[in-house]
Amino acid sequence: MQQWYQCPRCGAPVAFGCRFCTNCGTQLNWPTQQQTQPPPVYQQSQQQWNYSYRQPRKEPKKASSSLISCLGLIGIVFLIGGAIFALRGPAPIQPPPVTERQPEYIQQYENRHPPVKIKTALTERQVHLSNNSDAKAVSFAELKTFIRQDDTSEKPYFLMHCVDFAEQLHNNAERAGIKAAFVGVNFVGEEIGHALNAFKTTDRGLVYIDCTGEKLKFTSLTTIEGKKVPLLDKPNPGEWDKVAYIEKGKQYGTINIDKAESLDYGFYVEYAQNCQKMVDDFRNEADAFNRALGGRTTLAEPEYSKFKAWEAELIKKERTLDELGLFEPLGIVETVKIYW
Repeated sequence: MQQWYQCPRCGAPVAFGCRFCTNCGTQLNWPTQQQTQPPPVYQQSQQQWNYSYRQPRKEPKKASSSLISCLGLIGIVFLIGGAIFALRGPAPIQPPPVTERQPEYIQQYENRHPPVKIKTALTERQVHLSNNSDAKAVSFAELKTFIRQDDTSEKPYFLMHCVDFAEQLHNNAERAGIKAAFVGVNFVGEEIGHALNAFKTTDRGLVYIDCTGEKLKFTSLTTIEGKKVPLLDKPNPGEWDKVAYIEKGKQYGTINIDKAESLDYGFYVEYAQNCQKMVDDFRNEADAFNRALGGRTTLAEPEYSKFKAWEAELIKKERTLDELGLFEPLGIVETVKIYW
């Protein structure tokens, strides 16, 4: 059997005794490895060209310049919006209408007419509340604007009673789409109570409003020979749209709605004390004026000009008292009933 060995360069089978490789032409020396088996079939093409087939890679599509510009603008808008949001913070959430739990001395009734009668010289009738199903709570600022525009408080008291005022303001508010209530207050040791109104506001909770007319006005008085008389005969024009302050066991108080910076009863107490001090100072000065005048009706110069200037100063201070918006308390609160 013929012997074979492999070419040391290309590995091709070479017969024993050949001096050159028949495949690559390399010069051969004595064989280094003999094989007694038939040479394998040399498949040049498979050994040299064996590789895996790959799909040709698709080139990514190029985005159009207009699309890139549009995306860029959107990105800029989001960046600016994010910066503004970070600086300003989230938009404030509007609070829902405040629903306060009322103390035991306050009783509330829904869709019920108060058992109160309005009496005049000729007639007697039951209070009638006209409710609007679409009426809702408003902010304190909106309520204040409505109260100022409403003409209920302009009616003269001698033609109406507090019940009339409360009934009319309730019905006017409901017609305007503002949820309102009729309120009855009973005072300690008093047979006659008082009527006013209540409103639920979205930002200040329950607010009491008293629009009773001019019988409750404050009149500056001075003492002459032991009798209280109006100083300088100057009527007080009065402001009858008031915020009421109600707390069990404490006096019922009211302040002009434009002066009521707080709804807390403590604010009323402090405000009333400050006003009372101003009233006391005014009355002391008025008494001094009357004592200096001494009942005289004619004065010679320069005394006449002196008293006229003093009188003008007192009138100015009296008008300042009018603007304080403090009204005479009615009594000590015992119970409250609210009819929505």
